[in-house]
Amino acid sequence: MIISTISRFVCAAFVLVATAAFGRPAFVDQPLEPAGLAVVQSVVAGSSADFVLLAGGLSAGYRSGMVAKVERESAPVGRILIVEATADQAVALILELAPGQNIQSEDRVLRSLISIS
Repeated sequence: MIISTISRFVCAAFVLVATAAFGRPAFVDQPLEPAGLAVVQSVVAGSSADFVLLAGGLSAGYRSGMVAKVERESAPVGRILIVEATADQAVALILELAPGQNIQSEDRVLRSLISIS
């Protein structure tokens, strides 16, 4: 019991000394997950569906099967389904559009809590 208490005290003292000597590590202030924010690069018309190309892929937290919201100036534009993602890009299908809206380059894409497997 005494050794366990001494060990904890030594570890805590080491952390305090290391923090004082080297400062606070940069990773402490960073989020645990990517921001989940991407931008529409372009919309490509396909023969049976339109594809949305995103600047932001795995590194932004996007994975295949995720549903994301598309906004323009904080107004909802539609929802998309991510079908493929690489490190810095993703491709999505349009699930729905707000009345009178269409997805355009530079629209913001935000991850939703819903995903389809």
